[in-house]
Amino acid sequence: MCSNGEVCNPVNGSCPEGCSAGWKGKDCREACESGSYGVMCKDKCSPHCLDPTNCDSKSGECYLGCLDGWVGDRCEQTCEGGWYGAQCKRKCGHCYNEELCDKIHGACASGCASGWIGQNCNNSCAKGSYGIMCKDTCSAHCVDSADCDHVTGSCVGGCLAGWMGARCNQKCTEKSFGEECGKVCGHCFDNAPCNHITGACQADCKDGWLGQFCNESCPEGKFGEKCQQKCGHCVSGNICDFASGSCSDGCADGWVGSRCNIVCSFGYYGENCLQQCNVNCKNTKDCNHINGFCSNGCADGWLGEFCDQKCPDGFFGPDCSFNCGHCLEEDICSHVNGSCFSGCARGWHGRYCNESCESGYFGDMCTQKCSDYCIESGQCDKITGFCTNGCMAGWTGNFCELECPTGTFGEHCMGNCSEHCLNITDCNHVNGSCDGGCLSGWIGNHCQIEVNEINGIPAETLLGIVFGVTALFIIIDIIIVVVVLRFTGRSKVRGSSFPRRLSILSVNYYADVNSGNHAADRQNRDAGHVDQDVVLTTCGRSFNQENTGSHHEQMNYVSKENRYISSWE
Repeated sequence: MCSNGEVCNPVNGSCPEGCSAGWKGKDCREACESGSYGVMCKDKCSPHCLDPTNCDSKSGECYLGCLDGWVGDRCEQTCEGGWYGAQCKRKCGHCYNEELCDKIHGACASGCASGWIGQNCNNSCAKGSYGIMCKDTCSAHCVDSADCDHVTGSCVGGCLAGWMGARCNQKCTEKSFGEECGKVCGHCFDNAPCNHITGACQADCKDGWLGQFCNESCPEGKFGEKCQQKCGHCVSGNICDFASGSCSDGCADGWVGSRCNIVCSFGYYGENCLQQCNVNCKNTKDCNHINGFCSNGCADGWLGEFCDQKCPDGFFGPDCSFNCGHCLEEDICSHVNGSCFSGCARGWHGRYCNESCESGYFGDMCTQKCSDYCIESGQCDKITGFCTNGCMAGWTGNFCELECPTGTFGEHCMGNCSEHCLNITDCNHVNGSCDGGCLSGWIGNHCQIEVNEINGIPAETLLGIVFGVTALFIIIDIIIVVVVLRFTGRSKVRGSSFPRRLSILSVNYYADVNSGNHAADRQNRDAGHVDQDVVLTTCGRSFNQENTGSHHEQMNYVSKENRYISSWE
């Protein structure tokens, strides 16, 4: 029997993957021996099987069932708590301290709980007994002395007259008697207890009491021996002490004295006249001596018969008849004078914070001024300061405190600055004019007018440069002619040779006409340069000199760094 139904080796009959559960041997033809099971018969039948030698050779299931206290196919699980015996079908008895019973026999290791006996603690005590091992006897003061709870010993039918407690083993208290101790003793002389069964006083009655059980009091308003004296003002209209005339629970409000017949002193009232009239009465000495009511009304900010109630939130003053103003953070004002403890809410001022900010002001105590850039300058929300009608051209924000974002201008910052401004940050946020100038080829306040260009230079600028350079050439030529004439004259007089080189200082400032390098011209123009090195293209000159007979070509060069014109090379 090869594992998983595998086919055995056709040559030697062996199983490559081993034997199926319940079989062993080289060719898996040997069944497990008695008492073993599983793969290669390595597992032993459970010792808790009713017959440990007889279990299923494959699964290990106990064929004849489990020993007492065990369950499961292989008898490997004990009974759950509270159960025992064969197949764990028997319930444990009442073990002491709720302990679990023995899983096999059901016995309680520590004995039985109160009210139970027997080997397995499942038999209740016999009638008339109760408790641990049923050793206690029911009380003789039970209505039925043979009938009490077998666990607690409490009398099932109740107690006889004069007795109380669950087990009827306690006499009635000193002030009670009879069935269930439900009757109250009378006023026995010297506070002696009455009979707990009959209620009779062992001696005479106290002064002020009459009757067989001393429970008949003097007529209302009377006290003392034979009830011949009149009581004072006892609390709650109670009768006074029948012996002394004192009020056992004290005097009624507004009265003092040993017999409660003296009115409170002026300015005091209530129980034992210990309470002072409320300071919030209009006259602190003027209140009713019994209930303390303020007879002439309340001081400002107070209500109620005792003037102990503050005005409702939002009101103040006499009879709470005035409304609070607008206090900070919706705080309530002083219920007495209406002042705001934390100051006024934004947008309000005045003693009672009920005056709104004047036009042009807002915020805390109306000290903040509305933005000058609000439309209708000075008009803003009294609380927030927001410009309610919007902002003037060039401004934005709730308070119109922010200039238009870079690149925008005008009303609501809806205008877009010209892309031909030399620097977009120099665009005027109010009217959009390019305050920093325009890019090459553009003119106008908003750099909106395009002009013709030659090599990136506006025509107007180029024309000015041409005129300037032409004038410069004329001046240079004049200077050269003058100098040559002077030297020529000197050479003829002195017989000296003509000078080979002549340097003439030039102007310090220049403009680019044509450098001959168009790429460089564009680069310099884009970088924002105005002045740069140039070669002024002029015609060549030759002079015949008697001594040398040489030919010279004139080159005029303006250097950005050295600022000179060299000629006669």
